[in-house]
Amino acid sequence: MSRYFPEGVTPNAIGDAPAVTFNQKDRMQSRWLSQIFGGDLPHPTHWLPSTQSFVEASLFGMGWGMNPIELVREHLQAGRLVELVSDTPLDVAIDWQINRFAADKLAGLTREIAAVARRRLTAR
Repeated sequence: MSRYFPEGVTPNAIGDAPAVTFNQKDRMQSRWLSQIFGGDLPHPTHWLPSTQSFVEASLFGMGWGMNPIELVREHLQAGRLVELVSDTPLDVAIDWQINRFAADKLAGLTREIAAVARRRLTAR
């Protein structure tokens, strides 16, 4: 934050600050930028196709990125990570997908995952 955003998160600052992006299909950072600034902004990025490495890269200051709150809550609470712009989450719909041939065998697991998701992954 002190290196790339000393005067706040602005379009100019975003243009210099590297993001962390999972792969070429990952549009999360662009969607968030559109939500905040009304359009995608060009920005440098590090390609990092690993969920855990995303968190670690953020902790090491490699770049900014969109992380699931369940993975970074403790880091945010401890001050090791900060929101670039307070109270600007990017809500994303998620799906539980299984092979239809295995659906009967996984019905109990599917019910449990859906129950936990309803409790823990509620939209704001």
